[in-house]
Amino acid sequence: MNSVLIKNLYKEKLKIAIQFGYKIGSQSNELISPMGRVKMRKIVRLYEKNKLGGFLAENIKYQYKMAKNEHDEIFVEKLIDNGFSALKTLNLIKHSIKEECE
Repeated sequence: MNSVLIKNLYKEKLKIAIQFGYKIGSQSNELISPMGRVKMRKIVRLYEKNKLGGFLAENIKYQYKMAKNEHDEIFVEKLIDNGFSALKTLNLIKHSIKEECE
């Protein structure tokens, strides 16, 4: 059950990254933010430079790779909760940028 949920979260997050200009197969390790915290100003700058999609995709892939071999059920549940929070935040960013563009 968890594996299906995790794959769907991953897929939905990458769909948002693709909407922001990520091209599947491209890779840019300098866009990875290992700390996981990003200020809104950086997101706006990346969007203006048309690099937000790549930034989001690389960080999504990085976070999933870091947790790929985790087997502790309680920790996995926390990671899934964090995944839903991140998806909610990505949707908020997507809608706020859409509103600014209109």
